[in-house]
Amino acid sequence: MSTNPSGTVDAPVVWSTWYRLSSRLIRIRQSLTPGGNQIWVAASVKVVDVEDLKIVNWVSYDEADKYPEAPYNHELVLLDTLKREGYIICGDTHQRQCCPIFSDGTTLRYSFRAWGALMAYARNQVENQHKYDYMDFYMACVAAEDEVLPARAVVAEDSDYVVAESTTL
Repeated sequence: MSTNPSGTVDAPVVWSTWYRLSSRLIRIRQSLTPGGNQIWVAASVKVVDVEDLKIVNWVSYDEADKYPEAPYNHELVLLDTLKREGYIICGDTHQRQCCPIFSDGTTLRYSFRAWGALMAYARNQVENQHKYDYMDFYMACVAAEDEVLPARAVVAEDSDYVVAESTTL
């Protein structure tokens, strides 16, 4: 248990997810009180406009450390890109070479498990069924499917980011 800035007690989060509803991002979480009772909390935050936001580069976990962490709504852009492009990236590959860099200069980095859960969610939406869980994309050696990786993005000296068309990771 911890006390948040408003002085109320935060219960440990058991389960949490985000939903997009129009221009708002809704977070619903299940928590447990000290007595073990379940409570449900909903929070709403205004979504930063992501219409023009895109992934401009893919880098290693260590390289991504040079960029500020992106807000939660960037995950929607990442999910959309994974689904639209058909990428299948496992957790170890994400950390080795596939951390997304967004056009606003921010990044998202995940643990193997968190990335596996993100990929499972994306693939389940693509296939319109609940077929995968995080372990199916935890590491490439145990992956449920072969990886489909994005083209390696390269930085042009005279411009911002330019994606190479034929070079693959």
